[in-house]
Amino acid sequence: MHNHFDRERDLALWTEFLDGNNKAFGTLYVKYYDILVRDAGRKGLDRSDAEDVVSDTMMKLFENEPRINRSIRGMFFSRMRGNVSNFKKTLQNRERIRRELVLPSLLDKVEQVDKSYCMLLQMYMMRLAPTHRQIIELDVEGYNNAEIAEKLGKTKDYIRRQKHVARCTFKKLLVALPESLGFHLYI
Repeated sequence: MHNHFDRERDLALWTEFLDGNNKAFGTLYVKYYDILVRDAGRKGLDRSDAEDVVSDTMMKLFENEPRINRSIRGMFFSRMRGNVSNFKKTLQNRERIRRELVLPSLLDKVEQVDKSYCMLLQMYMMRLAPTHRQIIELDVEGYNNAEIAEKLGKTKDYIRRQKHVARCTFKKLLVALPESLGFHLYI
């Protein structure tokens, strides 16, 4: 149970953090990490995704250092739940993109796609950096960040960041596709 003493201690630690004591933030991080991960799991995320969302939430709080005069616990939960919601929307968008995009590794499985359209997508994929191309192809094939990281010998955080960069780059390229080809991108 979170009592008045805990709230006062948390606010004191947050104030110390704002005054430059990063260890105070570390104490709060350790105190709330597992609680927040469990709560994110109850919101429908698997353990790995919940850990990613909580770590991302805490990193944003660390970088932004918001001034707080109320419950630290409430702020952590509120921010984390907002990030869970955003993460779920990202997953939904990823699924929509998977349905709308046909990447080179899947071209031979889809017969109804026009050859010129396939060539255009391949051309745009070739414009991506080789690592970005690999990450997107593995993502579309259904691998999660941990599996992609293992396959490529990188960290999960590296894959998450590079996947974002690759998607943004690919999106910029695809926006230029003419609608006359019947391509409608829902991003």
